[in-house]
Amino acid sequence: MRVLINQNTKQISQEQRIQGTYDWLDELFRASMGQFADFSGAYYCDDFNLSLEEAQLKKHKFILESIHFEPGMRVLDVGSGWGPMLKFIRDNGGNPVGLTLSKGQAKHTMRHGFEVYLKDWRDVSSKDLGQFDAVISIGAFEHFCNVEQYLAGQQDEIYEAYFEFVRSLIPVGGRTYLQTTTWGNPHPEYNQISLDAPKGSPEYIVAHLRNFYEASGWLPDGVGHIMKTANDFMLISESSGRLDYIQTSEEWKRRFNRAMLTKPWIIAKLAPKFLNGHFRDKIRSGRYGAQRKAFEQSIFEHTRMVLEKV
Repeated sequence: MRVLINQNTKQISQEQRIQGTYDWLDELFRASMGQFADFSGAYYCDDFNLSLEEAQLKKHKFILESIHFEPGMRVLDVGSGWGPMLKFIRDNGGNPVGLTLSKGQAKHTMRHGFEVYLKDWRDVSSKDLGQFDAVISIGAFEHFCNVEQYLAGQQDEIYEAYFEFVRSLIPVGGRTYLQTTTWGNPHPEYNQISLDAPKGSPEYIVAHLRNFYEASGWLPDGVGHIMKTANDFMLISESSGRLDYIQTSEEWKRRFNRAMLTKPWIIAKLAPKFLNGHFRDKIRSGRYGAQRKAFEQSIFEHTRMVLEKV
């Protein structure tokens, strides 16, 4: 049976997993989407006539409204990516700070003058970063608990530690915005996830996803599971972005394909990687479109949450 986990992932750090997932995409992503494009689910809110850029802008505005943003506020972005929210916060008069584990993302955002740290949230504290008015995290929470930690029964402990970290940074009444993928239904069992599972089954689709994403984590079981670990936070609002993510995935596919056809230098730079069998397997899994299939079949749910410290 071809199980989903690469045999060498148990020996690598979370930083190496993130870099293996995102760093090779750095130039391709920016050439396809733009210098500060958002690599997370957009916010169409049932208006699928919006362009991807319009839907991402709508999401950025929604996030600032959700955290009661005002000019001058200091906001931490945990998993800041290529800096779309850092730029949006700065453009609106705020003082953003980013955390990322991707060297490519950190280099890009620092080059544009942002305060960004190549650090895991587990390795920093308020003593290192100072205090904030709000904390946001978009698409990072799903990576926090890896499979080995899930199997060791550490998932809730990790989530509790994250919320303790956030709680230490913001005042009472301060807000945090969390956007993450969670399990939907049907929920595959870990020991059944395999590339030998029936094609099109949840187990087969998730195996392809784990083959593509080095940093693939074990997902939370939904809003209830997350809130169980969010001590001293109350839930202000939550909503599903599953249909939004399906549309976003389709738009990403179009833009990546167009860039590959029109920017041959991208292909030339990636060509040496295809000598590596693991990289070829990664690309085959990516072309299968497992991420979109997972949302279409409700194997995955996409959740937006606004929480307030009490």
